[in-house]
Amino acid sequence: SVKDGAVSAHTADAVLRHGPGVLGLVAALALLVGLRTGAQGGPLALEAADVVHVMLAPVDRRSALARPAAQRLRSALFSGAIAGAVVGQLAARRLPGSILAWAAGGALFGASVALCWMAAALLAHTLRLRRAFATATGLAVVVWQGAAVAWHVPGIGNVPGSLGLWGWRQHPTDLVVPALGVAGCIAGFALLGRISLDALSRRSALVAQLKFAVTMQDLRTVILLRRQLNQERARQRPLLRLTPDTRPTGTLGRSTWRRGWHGLLRFPVSRIVRMVTLSAAIGVLQAAVMRGTTPAFVGTALLGFMLGLEVMEPLSQEVDQADRADALPVERGQLMAWHLAAPAAAL
Repeated sequence: SVKDGAVSAHTADAVLRHGPGVLGLVAALALLVGLRTGAQGGPLALEAADVVHVMLAPVDRRSALARPAAQRLRSALFSGAIAGAVVGQLAARRLPGSILAWAAGGALFGASVALCWMAAALLAHTLRLRRAFATATGLAVVVWQGAAVAWHVPGIGNVPGSLGLWGWRQHPTDLVVPALGVAGCIAGFALLGRISLDALSRRSALVAQLKFAVTMQDLRTVILLRRQLNQERARQRPLLRLTPDTRPTGTLGRSTWRRGWHGLLRFPVSRIVRMVTLSAAIGVLQAAVMRGTTPAFVGTALLGFMLGLEVMEPLSQEVDQADRADALPVERGQLMAWHLAAPAAAL
Protein backbone atom coordinates (compact mmCIF):
# COMPACT_ATOMS: atom_id res chain seq x y z
CA SER A 1 0.00 0.00 0.00
CA VAL A 2 1.02 3.63 -0.45
CA LYS A 3 2.50 5.03 2.76
CA ASP A 4 3.09 8.66 1.81
CA GLY A 5 2.70 10.99 4.76
CA ALA A 6 0.06 13.67 5.25
CA VAL A 7 0.90 17.10 3.84
CA SER A 8 1.59 20.11 6.02
CA ALA A 9 -1.06 22.67 6.86
CA HIS A 10 0.55 25.16 4.47
CA THR A 11 0.53 22.66 1.59
CA ALA A 12 -3.06 21.65 2.36
CA ASP A 13 -4.10 25.30 2.19
CA ALA A 14 -2.34 25.67 -1.17
CA VAL A 15 -4.12 22.58 -2.51
CA LEU A 16 -7.46 23.97 -1.36
CA ARG A 17 -6.81 27.29 -3.10
CA HIS A 18 -5.23 26.08 -6.34
CA GLY A 19 -6.62 22.56 -6.66
CA PRO A 20 -9.86 23.54 -8.43
CA GLY A 21 -7.91 25.35 -11.14
CA VAL A 22 -5.58 22.41 -11.78
CA LEU A 23 -8.42 19.88 -11.81
CA GLY A 24 -10.40 22.24 -14.01
CA LEU A 25 -7.60 21.95 -16.57
CA VAL A 26 -8.41 18.23 -16.77
CA ALA A 27 -12.04 19.07 -17.52
CA ALA A 28 -10.96 21.63 -20.13
CA LEU A 29 -8.77 19.04 -21.86
CA ALA A 30 -11.69 16.59 -21.85
CA LEU A 31 -13.84 19.24 -23.52
CA LEU A 32 -11.15 19.81 -26.17
CA VAL A 33 -10.85 16.08 -26.86
CA GLY A 34 -14.63 15.73 -27.01
CA LEU A 35 -15.03 18.57 -29.50
CA ARG A 36 -12.28 17.19 -31.73
CA THR A 37 -13.68 13.65 -31.49
CA GLY A 38 -17.11 14.83 -32.54
CA ALA A 39 -15.78 16.95 -35.39
CA GLN A 40 -13.83 13.93 -36.66
CA GLY A 41 -16.86 11.60 -36.76
CA GLY A 42 -17.05 10.30 -33.18
CA PRO A 43 -17.87 9.29 -30.57
CA LEU A 44 -19.89 6.33 -31.90
CA ALA A 45 -18.45 3.37 -33.79
CA LEU A 46 -20.67 0.54 -35.00
CA GLU A 47 -19.96 -2.77 -36.67
CA ALA A 48 -19.68 -2.49 -40.44
CA ALA A 49 -22.78 -4.67 -40.92
CA ASP A 50 -24.82 -2.35 -38.71
CA VAL A 51 -23.77 0.68 -40.72
CA VAL A 52 -24.69 -0.98 -44.02
CA HIS A 53 -27.89 -2.82 -43.09
CA VAL A 54 -29.35 -1.09 -40.05
CA MET A 55 -28.51 2.52 -40.81
CA LEU A 56 -29.69 2.24 -44.43
CA ALA A 57 -32.91 0.47 -43.47
CA PRO A 58 -36.23 2.40 -43.35
CA VAL A 59 -35.86 2.89 -39.58
CA ASP A 60 -35.61 6.15 -37.68
CA ARG A 61 -31.89 6.84 -37.37
CA ARG A 62 -32.21 8.20 -33.85
CA SER A 63 -33.92 5.01 -32.68
CA ALA A 64 -31.25 2.87 -34.32
CA LEU A 65 -28.41 4.81 -32.68
CA ALA A 66 -29.97 5.20 -29.22
CA ARG A 67 -28.69 1.91 -27.89
CA PRO A 68 -25.04 2.18 -29.10
CA ALA A 69 -24.98 5.78 -27.86
CA ALA A 70 -26.23 4.69 -24.44
CA GLN A 71 -23.59 1.94 -24.34
CA ARG A 72 -20.86 4.45 -25.24
CA LEU A 73 -22.06 6.80 -22.52
CA ARG A 74 -22.19 3.99 -19.97
CA SER A 75 -18.64 2.84 -20.73
CA ALA A 76 -17.34 6.44 -20.55
CA LEU A 77 -19.06 7.02 -17.20
CA PHE A 78 -17.71 3.76 -15.80
CA SER A 79 -14.14 4.46 -16.94
CA GLY A 80 -14.22 8.03 -15.64
CA ALA A 81 -15.68 7.03 -12.30
CA ILE A 82 -13.11 4.24 -11.79
CA ALA A 83 -10.18 6.50 -12.68
CA GLY A 84 -11.49 9.26 -10.41
CA ALA A 85 -12.03 6.86 -7.51
CA VAL A 86 -8.49 5.49 -7.79
CA VAL A 87 -6.95 8.98 -7.80
CA GLY A 88 -9.28 10.03 -4.97
CA GLN A 89 -8.30 7.22 -2.63
CA LEU A 90 -4.62 8.02 -3.29
CA ALA A 91 -5.25 11.69 -2.47
CA ALA A 92 -6.95 10.67 0.78
CA ARG A 93 -3.64 9.33 2.10
CA ARG A 94 -2.11 12.81 2.05
CA LEU A 95 -5.03 15.24 2.38
CA PRO A 96 -7.70 15.72 5.06
CA GLY A 97 -10.79 13.55 4.68
CA SER A 98 -11.63 9.85 4.71
CA ILE A 99 -10.69 7.40 1.97
CA LEU A 100 -14.36 6.63 1.29
CA ALA A 101 -15.24 10.32 0.88
CA TRP A 102 -12.30 10.94 -1.44
CA ALA A 103 -13.07 7.86 -3.52
CA ALA A 104 -16.71 8.90 -3.88
CA GLY A 105 -15.77 12.50 -4.69
CA GLY A 106 -13.17 11.35 -7.22
CA ALA A 107 -15.69 9.03 -8.86
CA LEU A 108 -18.19 11.89 -9.11
CA PHE A 109 -15.56 14.15 -10.66
CA GLY A 110 -14.44 11.47 -13.12
CA ALA A 111 -18.02 10.70 -14.16
CA SER A 112 -18.73 14.42 -14.62
CA VAL A 113 -15.66 14.83 -16.85
CA ALA A 114 -16.81 11.83 -18.90
CA LEU A 115 -20.26 13.40 -19.21
CA CYS A 116 -18.73 16.63 -20.50
CA TRP A 117 -16.62 14.69 -23.01
CA MET A 118 -19.58 12.70 -24.30
CA ALA A 119 -21.84 15.76 -24.52
CA ALA A 120 -19.18 17.79 -26.37
CA ALA A 121 -18.51 14.94 -28.82
CA LEU A 122 -22.19 14.31 -29.58
CA LEU A 123 -23.02 17.98 -30.02
CA ALA A 124 -19.93 18.67 -32.14
CA HIS A 125 -20.88 15.82 -34.48
CA THR A 126 -24.62 16.41 -34.69
CA LEU A 127 -24.22 20.17 -35.11
CA ARG A 128 -21.62 19.49 -37.84
CA LEU A 129 -18.92 21.69 -36.35
CA ARG A 130 -15.86 22.10 -38.53
CA ARG A 131 -12.71 20.57 -37.11
CA ALA A 132 -10.85 23.90 -37.16
CA PHE A 133 -13.63 25.63 -35.26
CA ALA A 134 -13.98 22.78 -32.74
CA THR A 135 -10.23 22.72 -32.15
CA ALA A 136 -10.01 26.51 -31.78
CA THR A 137 -12.91 26.55 -29.31
CA GLY A 138 -11.41 23.75 -27.21
CA LEU A 139 -7.96 25.32 -27.26
CA ALA A 140 -9.40 28.66 -26.15
CA VAL A 141 -10.96 26.95 -23.12
CA VAL A 142 -7.70 25.13 -22.32
CA VAL A 143 -5.62 28.31 -22.65
CA TRP A 144 -8.07 30.21 -20.46
CA GLN A 145 -7.90 27.54 -17.79
CA GLY A 146 -4.12 27.34 -18.11
CA ALA A 147 -3.94 31.09 -17.48
CA ALA A 148 -6.17 30.59 -14.45
CA VAL A 149 -3.70 28.05 -13.07
CA ALA A 150 -0.62 30.15 -13.85
CA TRP A 151 -1.86 33.55 -12.69
CA HIS A 152 -4.61 32.53 -10.23
CA VAL A 153 -7.41 34.29 -12.10
CA PRO A 154 -10.98 32.94 -12.36
CA GLY A 155 -11.13 30.11 -14.88
CA ILE A 156 -13.97 28.46 -16.74
CA GLY A 157 -12.94 25.07 -15.36
CA ASN A 158 -12.72 26.07 -11.69
CA VAL A 159 -16.26 24.89 -10.96
CA PRO A 160 -15.78 21.36 -12.34
CA GLY A 161 -12.36 21.33 -10.68
CA SER A 162 -13.95 22.21 -7.35
CA LEU A 163 -16.05 19.06 -7.70
CA GLY A 164 -12.83 17.03 -7.50
CA LEU A 165 -12.28 18.21 -3.91
CA TRP A 166 -15.60 16.90 -2.59
CA GLY A 167 -13.73 14.32 -0.57
CA TRP A 168 -12.52 17.25 1.53
CA ARG A 169 -15.36 19.78 1.42
CA GLN A 170 -18.65 20.03 -0.47
CA HIS A 171 -20.09 23.03 -2.32
CA PRO A 172 -23.63 22.37 -3.61
CA THR A 173 -23.06 24.82 -6.50
CA ASP A 174 -20.51 22.39 -7.96
CA LEU A 175 -23.37 20.08 -8.93
CA VAL A 176 -24.14 22.40 -11.82
CA VAL A 177 -21.36 20.65 -13.75
CA PRO A 178 -22.90 17.15 -13.88
CA ALA A 179 -26.28 18.81 -14.48
CA LEU A 180 -24.89 20.60 -17.55
CA GLY A 181 -23.26 17.36 -18.69
CA VAL A 182 -26.57 15.51 -18.43
CA ALA A 183 -28.35 18.31 -20.31
CA GLY A 184 -25.71 18.23 -23.05
CA CYS A 185 -26.01 14.45 -23.41
CA ILE A 186 -29.82 14.70 -23.60
CA ALA A 187 -29.50 17.29 -26.37
CA GLY A 188 -26.97 15.09 -28.16
CA PHE A 189 -29.28 12.06 -27.94
CA ALA A 190 -32.16 14.16 -29.29
CA LEU A 191 -30.03 15.10 -32.32
CA LEU A 192 -28.78 11.58 -33.09
CA GLY A 193 -30.72 11.64 -36.34
CA ARG A 194 -28.15 14.15 -37.68
CA ILE A 195 -25.26 11.67 -37.36
CA SER A 196 -23.26 11.53 -40.60
CA LEU A 197 -23.33 8.06 -42.18
CA ASP A 198 -20.11 8.68 -44.12
CA ALA A 199 -18.22 9.67 -40.98
CA LEU A 200 -19.79 6.79 -39.04
CA SER A 201 -18.81 4.28 -41.73
CA ARG A 202 -15.21 5.50 -41.87
CA ARG A 203 -14.82 5.56 -38.11
CA SER A 204 -16.41 2.14 -37.68
CA ALA A 205 -14.00 0.56 -40.17
CA LEU A 206 -10.96 2.12 -38.47
CA VAL A 207 -12.14 1.13 -34.99
CA ALA A 208 -12.65 -2.47 -36.14
CA GLN A 209 -9.06 -2.55 -37.43
CA LEU A 210 -7.88 -0.91 -34.22
CA LYS A 211 -9.50 -3.58 -32.07
CA PHE A 212 -7.86 -6.31 -34.15
CA ALA A 213 -4.46 -4.62 -33.87
CA VAL A 214 -4.84 -4.37 -30.09
CA THR A 215 -5.76 -8.07 -29.94
CA MET A 216 -2.62 -8.93 -31.93
CA GLN A 217 -0.57 -6.54 -29.73
CA ASP A 218 0.57 -4.69 -32.87
CA LEU A 219 1.40 -1.39 -31.21
CA ARG A 220 2.71 0.30 -34.35
CA THR A 221 -0.54 -0.40 -36.23
CA VAL A 222 -2.52 0.89 -33.26
CA ILE A 223 -0.63 4.20 -33.43
CA LEU A 224 -1.14 4.54 -37.18
CA LEU A 225 -4.86 3.81 -36.89
CA ARG A 226 -5.22 6.33 -34.07
CA ARG A 227 -3.65 8.97 -36.29
CA GLN A 228 -6.05 8.08 -39.08
CA LEU A 229 -8.95 8.40 -36.66
CA ASN A 230 -7.67 11.85 -35.75
CA GLN A 231 -7.26 12.67 -39.46
CA GLU A 232 -3.64 13.52 -38.76
CA ARG A 233 -1.36 13.82 -41.78
CA ALA A 234 2.27 14.79 -42.18
CA ARG A 235 2.98 18.33 -43.31
CA GLN A 236 3.40 18.84 -47.07
CA ARG A 237 6.19 21.31 -46.33
CA PRO A 238 8.63 20.83 -43.46
CA LEU A 239 8.74 23.32 -40.61
CA LEU A 240 12.37 24.03 -41.55
CA ARG A 241 14.12 23.09 -44.77
CA LEU A 242 17.52 21.45 -44.32
CA THR A 243 20.35 22.57 -46.55
CA PRO A 244 21.19 19.97 -49.20
CA ASP A 245 24.12 17.70 -48.46
CA THR A 246 26.49 18.28 -51.42
CA ARG A 247 29.19 15.89 -50.21
CA PRO A 248 29.68 13.02 -52.69
CA THR A 249 29.73 10.32 -50.06
CA GLY A 250 28.29 10.08 -46.60
CA THR A 251 28.46 7.80 -43.64
CA LEU A 252 25.54 5.71 -42.42
CA GLY A 253 25.21 7.89 -39.34
CA ARG A 254 25.01 11.16 -41.27
CA SER A 255 22.48 9.75 -43.73
CA THR A 256 20.15 8.40 -41.05
CA TRP A 257 20.55 11.61 -39.02
CA ARG A 258 19.37 13.73 -41.96
CA ARG A 259 16.59 11.30 -42.82
CA GLY A 260 15.39 11.35 -39.21
CA TRP A 261 15.18 15.13 -39.15
CA HIS A 262 13.39 15.19 -42.50
CA GLY A 263 10.67 13.09 -40.87
CA LEU A 264 10.54 15.01 -37.60
CA LEU A 265 10.27 18.38 -39.34
CA ARG A 266 7.12 17.20 -41.11
CA PHE A 267 5.25 16.57 -37.88
CA PRO A 268 1.83 18.27 -37.92
CA VAL A 269 1.23 21.01 -35.37
CA SER A 270 -1.29 18.84 -33.51
CA ARG A 271 1.36 16.21 -32.78
CA ILE A 272 3.87 18.82 -31.64
CA VAL A 273 1.28 20.31 -29.28
CA ARG A 274 0.48 16.82 -28.00
CA MET A 275 4.17 16.10 -27.35
CA VAL A 276 4.64 19.40 -25.51
CA THR A 277 1.56 18.66 -23.41
CA LEU A 278 2.86 15.19 -22.54
CA SER A 279 6.24 16.67 -21.58
CA ALA A 280 4.60 19.28 -19.36
CA ALA A 281 2.45 16.64 -17.68
CA ILE A 282 5.53 14.50 -17.04
CA GLY A 283 7.21 17.48 -15.39
CA VAL A 284 4.20 18.09 -13.14
CA LEU A 285 4.06 14.41 -12.12
CA GLN A 286 7.79 14.31 -11.43
CA ALA A 287 7.44 17.37 -9.22
CA ALA A 288 4.68 15.55 -7.34
CA VAL A 289 6.96 12.53 -6.90
CA MET A 290 9.75 14.72 -5.52
CA ARG A 291 7.29 16.26 -3.05
CA GLY A 292 6.23 12.89 -1.69
CA THR A 293 3.41 11.60 -3.91
CA THR A 294 5.05 8.33 -4.91
CA PRO A 295 2.20 6.91 -7.09
CA ALA A 296 2.64 9.83 -9.52
CA PHE A 297 5.66 7.94 -10.86
CA VAL A 298 3.27 5.49 -12.56
CA GLY A 299 1.75 8.35 -14.53
CA THR A 300 5.25 9.58 -15.39
CA ALA A 301 6.17 6.19 -16.82
CA LEU A 302 2.99 5.88 -18.88
CA LEU A 303 3.21 9.41 -20.30
CA GLY A 304 6.92 8.96 -21.02
CA PHE A 305 6.13 5.79 -22.96
CA MET A 306 3.47 7.65 -24.97
CA LEU A 307 5.90 10.51 -25.67
CA GLY A 308 8.48 8.03 -26.93
CA LEU A 309 5.95 6.48 -29.30
CA GLU A 310 5.09 9.92 -30.68
CA VAL A 311 8.67 10.92 -31.49
CA MET A 312 9.99 7.58 -32.81
CA GLU A 313 8.64 8.18 -36.30
CA PRO A 314 11.99 7.74 -38.18
CA LEU A 315 12.61 4.34 -36.59
CA SER A 316 8.97 3.35 -37.08
CA GLN A 317 9.10 4.17 -40.78
CA GLU A 318 12.22 2.02 -41.12
CA VAL A 319 10.43 -0.88 -39.45
CA ASP A 320 7.36 -0.42 -41.67
CA GLN A 321 9.48 -0.46 -44.86
CA ALA A 322 12.18 -2.92 -43.89
CA ASP A 323 12.57 -4.29 -47.42
CA ARG A 324 14.28 -1.08 -48.56
CA ALA A 325 17.13 -1.35 -46.09
CA ASP A 326 17.41 -5.11 -46.55
CA ALA A 327 18.33 -4.51 -50.21
CA LEU A 328 21.43 -2.51 -49.16
CA PRO A 329 24.73 -3.74 -47.67
CA VAL A 330 23.91 -2.22 -44.30
CA GLU A 331 23.95 -3.89 -40.90
CA ARG A 332 20.32 -3.74 -39.78
CA GLY A 333 21.05 -3.43 -36.06
CA GLN A 334 23.45 -0.55 -36.62
CA LEU A 335 20.91 1.19 -38.85
CA MET A 336 18.21 0.88 -36.19
CA ALA A 337 20.57 2.23 -33.54
CA TRP A 338 21.39 5.29 -35.67
CA HIS A 339 17.67 5.95 -36.10
CA LEU A 340 17.54 6.70 -32.36
CA ALA A 341 19.79 9.77 -32.69
CA ALA A 342 17.38 12.31 -34.18
CA PRO A 343 14.42 11.37 -31.90
CA ALA A 344 16.71 11.54 -28.86
CA ALA A 345 17.90 15.02 -29.86
CA ALA A 346 14.29 16.10 -30.48
CA LEU A 347 13.25 14.92 -27.02
